[in-house]
Amino acid sequence: MKNNKKINCQSLETAMVNSIKNEQNQVSLKDTPFYPLAFHTDMPENIDFDNGHVSFRFHDFNIKGLDTLELNSELCKADKNKLHIALRWNDISMKAKYEVKASYASKINMDTGGNMQELDESYARDAGGTDNGINPLSPAEIDTMVNQARDQKEPINGTYHGPTMMASYYKNNESYNSVFCVSGRLRGLWSNGGVTAQMSRDTSSALDTSASINGNTYSNGLTYNANAFQQQINVSIALYTLANTYPQGSALYQQYMTAASDSSNFSTNVQTLGNDSQNIPSMTGTDVYGVLNDKSKSPQITTTENFINNMNQANGDESTSAGADEEAAKNGWRILGEQERRDIRERMFLFREELMAEKSNHFDLLWNGDCHAELRGAEATMTLTYNEEKAVWKITESNVKFPAFAVEVDDSMWTGNIADIVRERLASMHFVKSLLQNKIQSSIQKVTEKVILQTLATPGIAQ
Repeated sequence: MKNNKKINCQSLETAMVNSIKNEQNQVSLKDTPFYPLAFHTDMPENIDFDNGHVSFRFHDFNIKGLDTLELNSELCKADKNKLHIALRWNDISMKAKYEVKASYASKINMDTGGNMQELDESYARDAGGTDNGINPLSPAEIDTMVNQARDQKEPINGTYHGPTMMASYYKNNESYNSVFCVSGRLRGLWSNGGVTAQMSRDTSSALDTSASINGNTYSNGLTYNANAFQQQINVSIALYTLANTYPQGSALYQQYMTAASDSSNFSTNVQTLGNDSQNIPSMTGTDVYGVLNDKSKSPQITTTENFINNMNQANGDESTSAGADEEAAKNGWRILGEQERRDIRERMFLFREELMAEKSNHFDLLWNGDCHAELRGAEATMTLTYNEEKAVWKITESNVKFPAFAVEVDDSMWTGNIADIVRERLASMHFVKSLLQNKIQSSIQKVTEKVILQTLATPGIAQ
């Protein structure tokens, strides 16, 4: 730039407030899926069945108060071709509706999608699975682990391979959440035997003490790595099965199939970086960062087409899947062995059976009503660069932060023992609260970025 841009902060703030008044009505938050709250719960007398699962969802979101923004003039400055903007909102509020529903629950212990034999015990447990005497994670433990995960995010993204793996996870976060919400079997496989809780504790402790993360063998006889890869397979196949409940080419089919493939791809990347279910070097947190920063290693990318081919191979045995095998050979993809096909096929049958049963399940609405949250003290910082040749501003850094907030639910009409259970479970839904906060932050960040760019393009604001 020939000269520094001069910014009229007062004019910028006034123009942004006027613009965001119109844009805040365009802030769109998708209705959430039904989140599971409690399983195999006694129903109140007004419900037609005695035993059921209880779930909860938010819908019809409405965000107000974006026009209460103020620029922090002390932190707003122009530096050659860059502009740094800091702003805060005094009073953002969210309003929404909620629903609590109950669905009839019965235990399915026969593989009606396969050979009608009784399912192996490890696959036939009720949602949640047995804990094998292992105490579930306490709210305090969960809070500690959530904070640890946040602390690890920045250093992981600072490694060579970290951003690719983190981007894949966050891109599909909503899909992962959805499949765990709709699949009791996946939740059961995930928590069965208390192994996942044990692994979580070991990981958390190792990060605090610099001990080995993956050196233990658990109550199911499998190592840390072997359990991790088994769970990765479970998530991939559950997502694949969920995707195929929608028409091919539809938005939800694409969303869940991409997440299924990426989940499988995440596992492949970890293996090609030198850590798989067979090759088990003992690794501390420092070792993990070293591997992620090793530029000599090149992760293999499993395409969605390759992943679907693997599933097509599994849908038949080695004598009946010639078409899928031929496609794999033609493209240089791996041809699965018979045991792999059988393992994948067994999981497919189980997840398909569950989803088919879920579609025919009767459910009753327990309660519905209003909810709201006050989001006071939100802040944003953004850095923009001006392109003299094109005469346009471009956002190069953007960050929106929210303080902790609580969603207040109108539960004045809730009565009975089940009401106490729902209140308790809602209070401890840490992941859902985090997911909801991320959705709100992301939506507000997008509309704020749009407004800033529109405002800076207005004559007289930046000279």
